[in-house]
Amino acid sequence: MSLRYHICKGRLDFGLGLNFSHSHHIGAIRSKSDSLSYVSTSQENIGLGLSLAIRYFSLKIAGVGLVYQPSFVGLSPANFGYQHLISLEFIFRLKWFKVGG
Repeated sequence: MSLRYHICKGRLDFGLGLNFSHSHHIGAIRSKSDSLSYVSTSQENIGLGLSLAIRYFSLKIAGVGLVYQPSFVGLSPANFGYQHLISLEFIFRLKWFKVGG
């Protein structure tokens, strides 16, 4: 979840804010006793960090964007360090109602 403030300059949109992340990683690692077998692992992290976004609208109703959300503060477990999420957005603006008229 993120909360951002956006500034629009022409076709560009810049956003800066905070994010709250709750991630659960599931994976497998090789067993120390038997190199041919794998042991399943899982890890859960809860953290806080920045939320940065940049968007470009090639048309009035459509655009693309990039969101970068690094987490620096670990809430659970307390020793959890840096992690980040990078995502690519495809944006479509829909007009639901007209304001002021």
